[in-house]
Amino acid sequence: MDERDFENTNTREKKSSSRERFIGPLDLSYDEIPIYRRRWFAVLLMGLFLPAVIIIHFTGDIYALRDKKVYKYPDHSLGKFALILLIAGIIQLILIV
Repeated sequence: MDERDFENTNTREKKSSSRERFIGPLDLSYDEIPIYRRRWFAVLLMGLFLPAVIIIHFTGDIYALRDKKVYKYPDHSLGKFALILLIAGIIQLILIV
């Protein structure tokens, strides 16, 4: 196995491991998904009003568009991340006051 083969294998492993974060591809059109269930909206909302992201994600799924295919975030991973950020922010406020 030469150096190029190793790089190609390594690249394939990175691609497959990064896609394991999502469930899919799903047989959906991205236009069918409400705006508040799209990944870009959830990320934007994280900066504006974090509790809304937690509520939206724990009441349904968040979808992402990648390579013109629709994927779903599994196991409320984005909602858990937002909840951790919210708890960390509350703890930080308590420590400051």
